[in-house]
Amino acid sequence: MKTRPYFRHSRSPGFSLVELLVVILMIGILMALAVVGTQYAMVKSRESKTQLQLELLKVGLEQYYRDNQAYPEATNPGHARSDIMRNNRALYQALSGDTLNNPRNPTGTVYLEELLAPGGSGSLQGLVRQEGNNRVIVDAFDELINYMHPGMRNTTYDLWSYGRDISQNKEREELWITNW
Repeated sequence: MKTRPYFRHSRSPGFSLVELLVVILMIGILMALAVVGTQYAMVKSRESKTQLQLELLKVGLEQYYRDNQAYPEATNPGHARSDIMRNNRALYQALSGDTLNNPRNPTGTVYLEELLAPGGSGSLQGLVRQEGNNRVIVDAFDELINYMHPGMRNTTYDLWSYGRDISQNKEREELWITNW
């Protein structure tokens, strides 16, 4: 008489729970790596955009100098927001043709067209932001662009951005995006 074994060892088609967990874990790891890589690429892209914005501001400043034999005054040294705002406003007024309280540009000559429309367009999207009653020039991180004339690093003027993390980068000059 044949006896049947108590356990039958037949394998049904499909995946075991362990195999499914391993696959899910691998997908999770790959997604985490992709998110980190994407964030890094976005930060680098914003840094490049900010550098481009500084270069365009330099072109506008040189055209302003060519017409006026002087750079816009902005002598408020310091990293306080009020100083940065005052200097930024002087830069905006000079390059945008804003003649309000701006004896340096009485003709209203526009040196940088991209400053006229908040939000900008193309590669300069976001160059100008409305802040209260003033328009201000901002970088790709939506922080104020810093301007000083005469400059502390250059004899003519300094342009810089604190970069992505203003709270940490303000004291770490090697992380700034600059024209020097």
